[in-house]
Amino acid sequence: MSLEKATNPIMDRRESLNNTNSSEKEIKSERLNLLVTPEIKKKLVKKANEEERSLNYIVNTILKSNL
Repeated sequence: MSLEKATNPIMDRRESLNNTNSSEKEIKSERLNLLVTPEIKKKLVKKANEEERSLNYIVNTILKSNL
């Protein structure tokens, strides 16, 4: 085992992904998870929740105005 492999679990995981018969979608999902840190994930979830609330507000306003 090389020093890089021994000290880099992400590289080990990428290598195992390349050596499996996983579907292309699963591989892409795993690679994305390796790149997205928990901090980035929190920001993405927060932004998605804000956008969802905005969209719900717009939809509810339109529905109320049509009643």
